[in-house]
Amino acid sequence: MPVKHLSKQTNEEIYFLVDNMMRYFYLLDYPSFARPELELDLHARMYIMGDKYDVPDLRKVAARKFAHWCEELSRNPQGKKAAVHINYFLRVVVPAYKDLPETDRTLRKPFTKGLARFLNASPDLLNHEHYRDMCLEYPLFGLDMQTESLFATHAGEPGWRVEEE
Repeated sequence: MPVKHLSKQTNEEIYFLVDNMMRYFYLLDYPSFARPELELDLHARMYIMGDKYDVPDLRKVAARKFAHWCEELSRNPQGKKAAVHINYFLRVVVPAYKDLPETDRTLRKPFTKGLARFLNASPDLLNHEHYRDMCLEYPLFGLDMQTESLFATHAGEPGWRVEEE
Protein backbone atom coordinates (compact mmCIF):
# COMPACT_ATOMS: atom_id res chain seq x y z
CA MET A 1 0.00 0.00 0.00
CA PRO A 2 1.76 3.19 -1.12
CA VAL A 3 2.03 6.11 1.23
CA LYS A 4 -0.18 9.04 0.25
CA HIS A 5 1.62 12.35 0.61
CA LEU A 6 -0.52 15.08 2.05
CA SER A 7 1.21 17.80 0.06
CA LYS A 8 -0.53 16.54 -3.07
CA GLN A 9 -4.16 17.40 -2.43
CA THR A 10 -7.08 17.19 -4.80
CA ASN A 11 -9.62 19.98 -5.09
CA GLU A 12 -12.08 17.77 -3.20
CA GLU A 13 -9.62 17.36 -0.31
CA ILE A 14 -8.94 21.09 -0.20
CA TYR A 15 -12.69 21.80 -0.19
CA PHE A 16 -13.12 19.34 2.68
CA LEU A 17 -10.37 21.03 4.73
CA VAL A 18 -11.74 24.51 4.11
CA ASP A 19 -15.23 23.27 5.04
CA ASN A 20 -13.81 21.84 8.28
CA MET A 21 -12.05 25.12 8.99
CA MET A 22 -15.32 27.02 8.48
CA ARG A 23 -17.07 24.60 10.84
CA TYR A 24 -14.33 25.31 13.37
CA PHE A 25 -15.03 29.05 13.16
CA TYR A 26 -18.69 28.43 14.07
CA LEU A 27 -18.40 25.49 16.46
CA LEU A 28 -14.82 25.82 17.80
CA ASP A 29 -14.33 22.23 16.70
CA TYR A 30 -14.41 20.22 13.50
CA PRO A 31 -15.74 16.74 12.77
CA SER A 32 -13.55 13.66 12.86
CA PHE A 33 -13.87 10.51 10.83
CA ALA A 34 -13.64 8.13 13.80
CA ARG A 35 -11.68 5.88 11.44
CA PRO A 36 -8.07 5.34 12.51
CA GLU A 37 -6.75 5.22 8.96
CA LEU A 38 -7.92 8.81 8.36
CA GLU A 39 -7.49 10.52 11.72
CA LEU A 40 -3.77 11.39 11.65
CA ASP A 41 -4.09 12.72 8.10
CA LEU A 42 -7.07 14.87 9.00
CA HIS A 43 -5.59 16.42 12.13
CA ALA A 44 -2.20 17.06 10.51
CA ARG A 45 -3.94 18.79 7.63
CA MET A 46 -6.13 20.85 9.94
CA TYR A 47 -3.05 21.90 11.92
CA ILE A 48 -1.41 23.02 8.68
CA MET A 49 -4.57 24.94 7.71
CA GLY A 50 -4.44 26.70 11.08
CA ASP A 51 -0.79 27.48 10.49
CA LYS A 52 -1.31 28.67 6.92
CA TYR A 53 -4.21 30.98 7.82
CA ASP A 54 -2.83 31.97 11.24
CA VAL A 55 -5.62 30.51 13.37
CA PRO A 56 -3.78 29.59 16.61
CA ASP A 57 -6.78 28.02 18.33
CA LEU A 58 -7.42 25.73 15.34
CA ARG A 59 -3.78 24.66 15.56
CA LYS A 60 -4.27 23.86 19.27
CA VAL A 61 -7.40 21.77 18.65
CA ALA A 62 -5.79 19.92 15.74
CA ALA A 63 -2.57 19.33 17.69
CA ARG A 64 -4.52 17.90 20.65
CA LYS A 65 -6.47 15.54 18.40
CA PHE A 66 -3.31 14.60 16.48
CA ALA A 67 -1.44 13.75 19.71
CA HIS A 68 -4.41 11.66 20.89
CA TRP A 69 -4.38 9.58 17.70
CA CYS A 70 -0.59 9.18 17.77
CA GLU A 71 -0.98 7.71 21.25
CA GLU A 72 -3.97 5.59 20.25
CA LEU A 73 -2.33 4.10 17.16
CA SER A 74 0.92 3.33 18.99
CA ARG A 75 -0.81 0.95 21.43
CA ASN A 76 -0.37 -2.78 20.95
CA PRO A 77 0.52 -3.00 17.26
CA GLN A 78 0.60 -6.68 16.46
CA GLY A 79 0.75 -8.81 13.32
CA LYS A 80 -1.07 -7.65 10.21
CA LYS A 81 -2.59 -4.74 12.13
CA ALA A 82 0.93 -3.38 12.77
CA ALA A 83 1.84 -3.52 9.08
CA VAL A 84 -1.29 -1.49 8.29
CA HIS A 85 -0.86 1.00 11.16
CA ILE A 86 2.69 1.94 10.17
CA ASN A 87 1.23 3.34 6.94
CA TYR A 88 -1.13 5.56 8.97
CA PHE A 89 1.94 7.04 10.65
CA LEU A 90 4.06 7.32 7.51
CA ARG A 91 1.36 9.27 5.68
CA VAL A 92 2.05 12.25 7.91
CA VAL A 93 5.84 12.38 7.53
CA VAL A 94 5.48 14.79 4.60
CA PRO A 95 3.25 17.36 6.30
CA ALA A 96 5.20 17.15 9.54
CA TYR A 97 8.61 17.46 7.87
CA LYS A 98 7.97 19.27 4.59
CA ASP A 99 4.81 21.34 4.99
CA LEU A 100 5.72 22.89 8.34
CA PRO A 101 8.70 25.05 9.31
CA GLU A 102 11.64 23.11 10.70
CA THR A 103 11.23 24.88 14.05
CA ASP A 104 7.59 23.77 14.49
CA ARG A 105 7.78 20.63 16.66
CA THR A 106 4.11 20.62 17.69
CA LEU A 107 3.20 17.65 15.48
CA ARG A 108 6.67 16.12 15.29
CA LYS A 109 7.05 15.44 19.01
CA PRO A 110 3.90 13.31 19.56
CA PHE A 111 4.38 11.80 16.11
CA THR A 112 7.94 10.56 16.69
CA LYS A 113 7.10 9.46 20.23
CA GLY A 114 4.10 7.44 19.02
CA LEU A 115 5.93 5.97 16.06
CA ALA A 116 8.98 5.09 18.21
CA ARG A 117 6.70 3.29 20.69
CA PHE A 118 4.99 1.56 17.79
CA LEU A 119 8.31 0.43 16.28
CA ASN A 120 9.53 -0.75 19.67
CA ALA A 121 6.54 -3.09 19.85
CA SER A 122 7.04 -4.23 16.23
CA PRO A 123 10.78 -3.88 15.52
CA ASP A 124 10.53 -5.91 12.33
CA LEU A 125 8.84 -2.85 10.81
CA LEU A 126 12.12 -0.91 11.05
CA ASN A 127 12.85 -2.60 7.73
CA HIS A 128 9.55 -1.44 6.24
CA GLU A 129 10.30 -0.05 2.77
CA HIS A 130 8.35 3.18 3.21
CA TYR A 131 9.89 3.83 6.62
CA ARG A 132 13.38 3.59 5.15
CA ASP A 133 12.35 5.77 2.20
CA MET A 134 10.99 8.48 4.50
CA CYS A 135 14.17 8.44 6.61
CA LEU A 136 16.25 8.92 3.46
CA GLU A 137 14.00 11.58 1.95
CA TYR A 138 13.58 13.50 5.21
CA PRO A 139 16.81 13.14 7.22
CA LEU A 140 15.40 15.25 10.08
CA PHE A 141 12.67 12.62 10.46
CA GLY A 142 15.29 9.86 10.73
CA LEU A 143 17.25 11.91 13.25
CA ASP A 144 14.12 12.64 15.30
CA MET A 145 13.24 8.94 15.35
CA GLN A 146 16.73 7.99 16.48
CA THR A 147 16.70 10.72 19.14
CA GLU A 148 13.28 9.66 20.42
CA SER A 149 14.46 6.08 20.78
CA LEU A 150 17.56 7.20 22.70
CA PHE A 151 15.53 9.44 25.02
CA ALA A 152 13.11 6.59 25.69
CA THR A 153 16.04 4.31 26.54
CA HIS A 154 17.54 6.86 28.97
CA ALA A 155 14.12 7.43 30.56
CA GLY A 156 13.98 3.76 31.45
CA GLU A 157 11.72 2.70 28.61
CA PRO A 158 13.10 0.14 26.21
CA GLY A 159 14.50 1.60 23.01
CA TRP A 160 14.23 -0.23 19.73
CA ARG A 161 14.98 -3.85 20.16
CA VAL A 162 17.02 -5.32 17.37
CA GLU A 163 16.93 -9.07 17.58
CA GLU A 164 20.18 -10.78 16.82
CA GLU A 165 20.23 -13.49 14.22
